[in-house]
Amino acid sequence: MALPVQKVRNHLFFSAHEPKNLEFALNYQPLDCDRILLAGPASGVHHCLHVLKNIMNRMDKIEHGQYVYFLDSHGFRVVDSQRGERDAWNPTLLATHTTLNLIAYNPRPKYLIIIRNPKDICVSIYRSWKSQTDLNIEFNAFFEMFITGRELPYGDYFEAMRVQWEHRDRGNCTLITYESLVDSPKNSILKMSEFLDLPNARAPVVMTALLYIIQTNDVKWDGMPGDWRAVLTQSQSDLIDEKVKDVWMGRVWSRFGNGRCNGRHIWMTNRF
Repeated sequence: MALPVQKVRNHLFFSAHEPKNLEFALNYQPLDCDRILLAGPASGVHHCLHVLKNIMNRMDKIEHGQYVYFLDSHGFRVVDSQRGERDAWNPTLLATHTTLNLIAYNPRPKYLIIIRNPKDICVSIYRSWKSQTDLNIEFNAFFEMFITGRELPYGDYFEAMRVQWEHRDRGNCTLITYESLVDSPKNSILKMSEFLDLPNARAPVVMTALLYIIQTNDVKWDGMPGDWRAVLTQSQSDLIDEKVKDVWMGRVWSRFGNGRCNGRHIWMTNRF
């Protein structure tokens, strides 16, 4: 059974999202005070949302709960829920699974782009979508959808990340990896908070709470780096390597594929 998708402006999205909310997301004009997280599904955006919300609230304890921050699924309610807070001193926290070629770009807000090893993305998306939707296909069939990018909500992951990568050098954009969130959570928290002008994370008691968020339930939800080894076959792993070369060569590949990220090999050294 195929994934439940709908087409809006010739792009595929989950059918569970109301078309009016998707239209709102695609039409949204960011304000100067907006702080926007862009990440594909299963890329760690929920980790970042929880961390940043607690920094913004200057929490010395963990705040749990469902936050209304996704433009794709909540539309105008995202903005409406933070209406009274929207000014230069109270940034609005927004998130979307769409890319910067689909939503309006403004040079004054700030954008945080999160990317992840596509092998883990494939496995994590399958597991989460299988548990949350009526997806009733075996992994091998889903893999064919993933590697070709056809019939997937939000489209081809490889192409989407290529688009995000093209914006990395803009002064108001920064990029982090899911792997760094898991392996170097403290440094990732500081990088996110400082880039988004939210310096409160340096307070020791706040940092302790934020580290707890990353190291517990959120990471378990999206999985650990390297989980793909228990699922992908050697041929499937090789196909993803080839797709990465074809789509990212000279762009993402030059830094994250055959090179290093923050001094660590991450993706192409993830062999069996």
